[in-house]
Amino acid sequence: MESNERLSIILKTLKLKQNEFSESIGTTQATLSRQLKGIHKIDKQVALAIQAVHGISSDWLLYGKGEMFISNKPDNFKYEEDFDAELMESIITIVVRMLHAERLEMPPDKLAKLILYLYKKHNHEDIEGGTIDREIQEDVVLLKNFS
Repeated sequence: MESNERLSIILKTLKLKQNEFSESIGTTQATLSRQLKGIHKIDKQVALAIQAVHGISSDWLLYGKGEMFISNKPDNFKYEEDFDAELMESIITIVVRMLHAERLEMPPDKLAKLILYLYKKHNHEDIEGGTIDREIQEDVVLLKNFS
């Protein structure tokens, strides 16, 4: 099965029309249509945007590996006892600073999903030495075109 076929499965599973789905990830319906037909390749940035917004594994979409939904889907986020407030503050600061610097706006629901996605991705990582900040910045740069 090719990635365009998996993309079609995503739309059917989420019960979204092409225009609704394309808007949710910050692309056009025409581009999405070409991706669904296999005319345009689905790149890593698009797959990461779909993962951040809809909780669909980018590895599943691109390569057919693993499960369709990621286990740390932002919609399933629950407050945990080991909540790392310092990490969350760092993520929010970095995301807001980068969006402001790029003069980008993001709807609150997408911003919340992005922040929760980044938190789940980077939770339990070492935050010493600025490594985590660089990784978060790289993730935001990859996703900024889909705001």
